[in-house]
Amino acid sequence: MKKSFYFFTLFCASFFVSAQSNLLAGDIAFIGSNTSIGGQFADQVSFILLKDITASTKIIFTDKGWSDSEQKLIDMPGDGEYEWVADGNMDAGTVVTLDLSIDTGNLGSFNAFAIQGDQLFAIQGTTDNPSFIAGLHFNIKKNLNNDPTTIITDDLNWDGEPSIDNQGNPIRNDESALPDDLVTGDTAVRLFYNDSNLDNWYFVYQVVFS
Repeated sequence: MKKSFYFFTLFCASFFVSAQSNLLAGDIAFIGSNTSIGGQFADQVSFILLKDITASTKIIFTDKGWSDSEQKLIDMPGDGEYEWVADGNMDAGTVVTLDLSIDTGNLGSFNAFAIQGDQLFAIQGTTDNPSFIAGLHFNIKKNLNNDPTTIITDDLNWDGEPSIDNQGNPIRNDESALPDDLVTGDTAVRLFYNDSNLDNWYFVYQVVFS
């Protein structure tokens, strides 16, 4: 009886220590990013929690682009991922600022943003099987083969299908479609001004919880 009780106690303790909050689309929101500071490249992003989370909750940030036709994140040179782990219980309304170029010791660091334009996704799971939480996009894709003044990028599906070479392989790491789980203006942010992308931005916001 004592051995059974001891095993049950260890099992419960292990469960509660390792448990993390499962996040859905809209449980966090991007509120700022920097791709350049003082003329130097930067990889900073800020997000706000819209849900209470427990210690050890993990979020992966990746700049891999999404392909609608293949229904997966495309692994391109220059793309990567960064794992953030909550170091304690955190309340909704907490703002977290990360420098994605600093190694966390988990999934490491990477140069997240291409200054000419890029995307960033917050996910749980893995990049091979992602559960999307939030999206950020600041690229402008133009129809260079026909009319360079025609812009393909839009709120509905961002850049659409990726540009490909003659063998059908993607050739750009700054393009991405919008995953079906995310909606621009709700769970995703698209940044542009006068048909140009924005290097640095932030929201002035007020959060009201009901």
